Amino acid sequence: MQFVETEKLKSGMRLAKPIYSKTGVMLYDRDTKLTNKGINSIRNFNLIGIFILEPAEPLPPISEEDKEFEQFQTVAVFQIKEIMDSLLKYEEPKSLTRLTQTILRKYATMDHKINFTQSIRSTSDYAYKHAINVAILTAMMSNILQASYNDQFRYITTALLYDMGYLFLEKGQMMTAHRYDGEEKIRLQAARRKGFEVLKSEPNYSSLPKGTVELVSQLVTGSDPAMHDRLSSMKWHPGTKLIRVADAYDRMTAMNLEEEPISDVLAVQHLKKHKEIYDRTSVNALISAIHLLPPGCSVDLSTGGKALVVEENPVDFMHPVILQFSDNKLYDLADPNVSKNIQIVDVMKTMDNRIKVDEDTLKQFKGDANTEKMLTRFRQVRAIAAAKKRQDLF
Repeated sequence: MQFVETEKLKSGMRLAKPIYSKTGVMLYDRDTKLTNKGINSIRNFNLIGIFILEPAEPLPPISEEDKEFEQFQTVAVFQIKEIMDSLLKYEEPKSLTRLTQTILRKYATMDHKINFTQSIRSTSDYAYKHAINVAILTAMMSNILQASYNDQFRYITTALLYDMGYLFLEKGQMMTAHRYDGEEKIRLQAARRKGFEVLKSEPNYSSLPKGTVELVSQLVTGSDPAMHDRLSSMKWHPGTKLIRVADAYDRMTAMNLEEEPISDVLAVQHLKKHKEIYDRTSVNALISAIHLLPPGCSVDLSTGGKALVVEENPVDFMHPVILQFSDNKLYDLADPNVSKNIQIVDVMKTMDNRIKVDEDTLKQFKGDANTEKMLTRFRQVRAIAAAKKRQDLF
């Protein structure tokens, strides 16, 4: 799979991911061969590029839930653009309540983890895609922490709007602003303040859920470079803590044309390391909401080898059961005697941030009697540990 910029598309190339209209209608399915007419249509969508399959590459697996997730991301991006355009004009954001309710219904009631896939971003759509992703993550995390309906509604609305300051960045700055260093960090903070000024001004302030603008104010304050040394001593609202974690995770794993994003695993390790900035409970909620090392993904090991994750660890995602390729043996990294010699360095993913082996294929994996017995024992122990961890979270 490769990413091809729109100007370089050629007739006969096969789509690796579907293309949807702004209403969610599938225009081109996966494995569709591009025609000149199709290429012209894609250019009219203002896409900077699309994922294309290699000539002999088989269609990679994708679940129905993953398809629905990507479809919703596409539709929601158009909706949040209309909402932000209205706010910039100081007009009523008519579809804001509906979008917040949709995200809440879809992602604040989930009883399982999801594969959080990213789509490629450009300077023109970064603000919108960032807003949708942070709102979805915030919804799932608030559900894990059992926030009330009213709090979830306010958190999701805040997540959708707090970073609309990205719209005030000059053209060309977006691809480096998210790196958060030097003068770019200062420019981004100035843009965030402009976005906040728009939200707190009438009639926008009155059109937003109670407490939303106050949460935005905390988030803007917390992102100020001058506040960095005082972050650990500040008293943050629970919603602010959640959104800060979701924001950082999305920025670190987002794909663009300027630089490689870091993996989900490295992003979460960064969040866990900087406890003075990112709330531990919120980070744990993120870990509980999304797949980081799910069964089927391949990983790089500290030994220089590679392995396949066979059984996810719900207590400590960095210590799953793996099948090492070099000797075709299972290793439980939750066992200290094993993990002192073998650690996971990073995850190996496809270019569009999706694992290569689907669940149905993985279910076909069968070991010998001893291997199956070992896996059963691992699952029983981890089920008990996962239940205890969930209790401790509250």
